[in-house]
Amino acid sequence: MARKAKRKTRVRAKASKGVEQPPNTLAVRPALDISDATFVTYMNYAEVVQSMNEFTIVCGRLPTKLSATQRDEIVEAGGALRVEASVQLLLPATVIPGLIRALSAQKDAYETEYGPIYEASSST
Repeated sequence: MARKAKRKTRVRAKASKGVEQPPNTLAVRPALDISDATFVTYMNYAEVVQSMNEFTIVCGRLPTKLSATQRDEIVEAGGALRVEASVQLLLPATVIPGLIRALSAQKDAYETEYGPIYEASSST
């Protein structure tokens, strides 16, 4: 009678805390570095839209003081202030839950240190 060959099994790598991980998996926690070359801009207005694949945050800077021409354009446009967007951030949907948690944590820390943030009034 012929002997059956033994099945070879893979031994899974174990993390330092004893948590089993799939083979060839590397746990990575990204950290961003900021340098003098990092793009910086000030935005005081943002719109958020979503599609099936991503969320888009469109940012711009509203003027602090309107010129006479801008006031006339607003009246002609029925109250709309047209401002060119300065930047679009395209984010995959998988980033959004962590982004919301991070923003909430930073907002709570800010309000603990400086007091409540009052939402700017909006007509929309």
